[in-house]
Amino acid sequence: MRAGVILFNPQTKQILLIHRWKNGEEYFVIPGGGAESGETAVQAAQREI
Repeated sequence: MRAGVILFNPQTKQILLIHRWKNGEEYFVIPGGGAESGETAVQAAQREI
């Protein structure tokens, strides 16, 4: 199972993104990853952020 999180701060109207570079290209992604065995989607999302 894959999990991703959109973390929004309503006071600053900002979202959390991860800045990455791959093959000379710059891009941004939301925090996320795979769930570990026995882990719920909520637990995986909490761990990823």
